[in-house]
Amino acid sequence: MATAKQLLIAGLTVAGCLLNGMSAGAQQLLPLPVQSSCQYTGARFPRDLYRLKSDSIGALCAKIAEVTHTALRFEVVASNVESAAAVLDSSGNRWLLYSRRHFMNHPDPAYRVAVLAHEIGHHANEHTLDAVSREAEEVESDEFMGFALYRMGIGRNEVAGLATRYPMSAVSDTGERQASILRGFERGEASVLVAPHAAFNDNGGGNALPGIPEFPFPPPQASATYLLDDYFSDCHTLAAVDKRLNTALKANGYSERRYFFVKGGFALVTRLEQINEQGYPLGDNRWNSRPVREETFSWMSYLNALLTSRPGYFRVFAFVVTDEPFDMRRERQISRAEAESWLSEGCFKLPREIGQMAVNANTAVAALVYEFQVPESTLRPTLSQPSALSGETHLRNAKITPALRQ
Repeated sequence: MATAKQLLIAGLTVAGCLLNGMSAGAQQLLPLPVQSSCQYTGARFPRDLYRLKSDSIGALCAKIAEVTHTALRFEVVASNVESAAAVLDSSGNRWLLYSRRHFMNHPDPAYRVAVLAHEIGHHANEHTLDAVSREAEEVESDEFMGFALYRMGIGRNEVAGLATRYPMSAVSDTGERQASILRGFERGEASVLVAPHAAFNDNGGGNALPGIPEFPFPPPQASATYLLDDYFSDCHTLAAVDKRLNTALKANGYSERRYFFVKGGFALVTRLEQINEQGYPLGDNRWNSRPVREETFSWMSYLNALLTSRPGYFRVFAFVVTDEPFDMRRERQISRAEAESWLSEGCFKLPREIGQMAVNANTAVAALVYEFQVPESTLRPTLSQPSALSGETHLRNAKITPALRQ
């Protein structure tokens, strides 16, 4: 007869076998060659990844993608990450990994949508997830988060202070994060107030695609223009035009861009930037909304600042891609505030239905430059009509056209 000790050992052995069997059935190794990643919380990314049984979080990811018109070009997998993570592997494939345990401990619907939307935003905007681009990409993903929160029916009261209540490990400035989230939320509000063009149908059935507002068309009079057709002569779809244009813009620091619908195509606008008189971006003060003198300190420059007044120069690029002939409305002049608002009203991604449109003999790619001068004395911006620089010079000194040739 077995002793009590032998029975205990046998019982522990059987229990261990059962547990190991359960573990093997519940998870399997996920051979994922991670190239870069963004994890919402947690300083360390797991060295060994496992695929776990999926649950309702996967369906929530699909819903967020649906309401934000994001193509599911990434795989959603329950895994052993701390919270949720956007991952780019060495083959260029995209993944969204999430922890079932983490979301079980956070039943707040606003939190769940916020974290998942932030990581989906990295994929929606095709981020590289590397350290060099981290700051700009996190801002863009937070804006996407705000947009998703609105589209998912989360109220403004729940969104207020969300960055402080639920900070992320990669970014410590919760004030800046909250401002980005609110920009996206307000863009969501604007998207239902501005109806898309009735001629743009999702499937030919007469249902206009929601969520992408129209760009003023014909466009308001610009400060300078330049036709870029020669740079896109080998492109066969509008998606190919968009990809080349985006590659050139991202390479030169234009990380915040927004899309609008125009008949027969789309418009892509950049964030307002500060430039010098020659049209070069103003270094560290490029994104400063107040005029800044680009001078090294000296007593002479100090006296000049006291005795003279120079305007600050700002610009917004609008790239209009369409097969509809147009001339700009000379009687329609936009304000700097209106040009700045484009960034909060436009769409993050070019809808697939527009990208699939074919480039034809009439398709043009026109760069419109809206330049504003802001005197130091009054700080009242005025549209330069015309700019002292040609459109070609603006694009060359912004390094956009050289990048389009690469």
